Amino acid sequence: LLDDGDSIARWFERCLDLHGGIGRQVAAAA
Repeated sequence: LLDDGDSIARWFERCLDLHGGIGRQVAAAA
């Protein structure tokens, strides 16, 4: 379990980037 605030922030940003990428792919396919 991560207890480092910076690591959690990076992980959260990665998740947002991943969802954002999926959203762009869906928008491009639509």
